[in-house]
Amino acid sequence: MARRICRLTDKKLRKTVDLRNYSKLIIDTINKIAPNKNPQVNEFSFSTDPLTHSESIRIGLALAEIPEIAELGIWVHIFRLFDGRIVEDKKEKNDDNRSNKKISNRRRNPEAIPSCEQEANQSIGEAIS
Repeated sequence: MARRICRLTDKKLRKTVDLRNYSKLIIDTINKIAPNKNPQVNEFSFSTDPLTHSESIRIGLALAEIPEIAELGIWVHIFRLFDGRIVEDKKEKNDDNRSNKKISNRRRNPEAIPSCEQEANQSIGEAIS
């Protein structure tokens, strides 16, 4: 059966930190958020049964709130290649002769600061405010 394996992002710490020292914290957190995923902690990683995207995010955020584990993390800058937006298609008729519904483009923020203009180690929220 497939397993999801997670390891520290910091390559230096991967080789020196034994995650088994944090086993109880990691397993309790995973079981609280995603029960019955059979978490296992090894020396350099932990693993679970396959998780949904939202379970992975919630587990990562919960582990990051634990001070002993959070100190093992590093800030990672994300490279973005594409900026998505909603555009209107040419009018097409449906088989039942009703017009297509369009999604409003109002929710896009034209004043957003591009990631290339943000200062290092600055969150999106800090950059916009």
